[in-house]
Amino acid sequence: MSLSWEQVTVDCLAPVDLGQWWCAVLDWIVVDDDPQASEIRPSVNQMPGLQFLASTEPKTTKNRLHIDRDRR
Repeated sequence: MSLSWEQVTVDCLAPVDLGQWWCAVLDWIVVDDDPQASEIRPSVNQMPGLQFLASTEPKTTKNRLHIDRDRR
């Protein structure tokens, strides 16, 4: 059985706002803009994507996720 990478999930206070910001940075599209779980992808059927889940707990430590990108 093989697995495929579907998305990276990020807990945050404002999923829609953060999803829209990353869409602008990555030139991706929003595929789900639910206030509790916003998801963006390079195109509708292209994976992996980024999902932003609503959290009521504010961030208290340094981010542990880094998204590195180049212009290829």
